[in-house]
Amino acid sequence: MKLKNILLAVLALLPIVTAGVMLIIGNMDQKKPLPEGKFTLSGKEYGTEEYLTGCIYAMLKNYRSAKDIDPAGLNAAAAAEMSSLRYLIGVGKLDSGVFPKLEYMSEEEAREYYGGGYSSIEKAVEDAVSYALATRLTYEGKDVFLPVCRISSGALIDPADCGLEMPWLKKLYCLSDSKEPRYSGACQITADGFSSVLLGRYPTLVLPPDAESWITDIVTDEDKNVLSVRAGGIDMSGWEFCSIFGIRSVCFELSYSQGLFSFNSKGDGGSIGMSAAAAMKLGETGKTAEEIIKTFFDVEISKIR
Repeated sequence: MKLKNILLAVLALLPIVTAGVMLIIGNMDQKKPLPEGKFTLSGKEYGTEEYLTGCIYAMLKNYRSAKDIDPAGLNAAAAAEMSSLRYLIGVGKLDSGVFPKLEYMSEEEAREYYGGGYSSIEKAVEDAVSYALATRLTYEGKDVFLPVCRISSGALIDPADCGLEMPWLKKLYCLSDSKEPRYSGACQITADGFSSVLLGRYPTLVLPPDAESWITDIVTDEDKNVLSVRAGGIDMSGWEFCSIFGIRSVCFELSYSQGLFSFNSKGDGGSIGMSAAAAMKLGETGKTAEEIIKTFFDVEISKIR
């Protein structure tokens, strides 16, 4: 009789125990896949939230006041940056290569760059960081790199055109980007400056005396975005070339005259993935951050806290 009572008591407690176990498992599932711990990059220690904040500051260089920043558009771009940060930390390549990469701006640099508008932008960025940390974007259940450019050339690059296996990226036309204040840009590099930068990267390189022949084989897509280029006989992607020589956009036209390379560009950044400027415009039409994310990326969206 006592054994029967014990069995009945155990059976009565079983649902409670099971519920408790499921609650613990559920809480484990809710833990962020990337804890807000520390990581070391180029000899300096960063926190995840701190580094994400710096990436968003760098992404917002087209804006000087928070009144021009749409919250939904900023949240969408911030979530994409966080996905890329998770991916790069996961594969151990946060500080290597030119693409994929994230641009970072320290708090000191942001204060100087944004000047009087810093305080309002700081609050907007804080809100976007909170959204991004609580949102996970995945493709087939995995963290992926989701590139964000500040302003597209008007047309985003199809990953297939440049040999990238990123089926989660879409090719879109962002026609409103051409109306952005920083859409058009120009810069000049002297032949001496060009050779100095290139030889600093490739010390054994021998450049021919004719500087006009140093930049050749520029390959573009149908929208004039530069996919690849040969510089001093070295083949590199458009992203690498622009990063090395400080050219604002991969959509550029080149001319050379009397020892001077001139670049006229459209947009600001790599013109692939998401245009932050276009995301802001979509937010202004009433789209949510999730709808904006889905506009640019074929990813799953989930909340992790």
